[in-house]
Amino acid sequence: MPGRISKPISSIGVLTGGGDVPGLNVAIKALVYRAENMGIRVMGLRAGWEGITYLDRARGLDALIFRDEDPATWKSSYLMPLERLNTRNIDRQGGTILQSSRTNPANTRVSDLPSNLQAYAEGRRLDERVDLTQEVLANLEFLELDGILCGQSLRRWITMYPGPITALASRQPLAVQPSSLIASALLWVRIARLYFSAYLAVMPVLLRLKRQQLPGQIA
Repeated sequence: MPGRISKPISSIGVLTGGGDVPGLNVAIKALVYRAENMGIRVMGLRAGWEGITYLDRARGLDALIFRDEDPATWKSSYLMPLERLNTRNIDRQGGTILQSSRTNPANTRVSDLPSNLQAYAEGRRLDERVDLTQEVLANLEFLELDGILCGQSLRRWITMYPGPITALASRQPLAVQPSSLIASALLWVRIARLYFSAYLAVMPVLLRLKRQQLPGQIA
């Protein structure tokens, strides 16, 4: 029987893994707004699961924070604290402000390991795979996060892996009661999905009408 949350959530991480889909920024904004009202700190984890897996704890927290004006932080500074101010207009952008990747912490190719995780490559071929789940757990502790919200696609919506951390080590997602925080984020994702579906349905009709009008306009 999976465990349940035994203490209030004070901080969560959010990441977007896999490919970009419409509505991710909308979901991120809804999550941040709702979390802030509930007194919950939100940490954006850039580059999908790569961010929480490859994080170099030896650099210190401040050096790991992404700053848009500093090119030195663009590649391996995976942390983006999220608040109302820096998410106010993100619903007007496509894709995801957190970027995404197809990194799988439990099945990572040795040749893809960053310099701070080269210890996992010792005695292994470059095409072998390694399990970096323990790095994810260590990084959750380092960042003092109570859990991760992962938006991978519109079909999978948002999956939550809450604390305590030992539950993630056993790879069994904890059963949680539906909360207003997740419900709010899901609502915004559904609205975005309906909008995109309507756009896809209407565009072919508009294009056909435009083609029918072109001969008359030319004449």
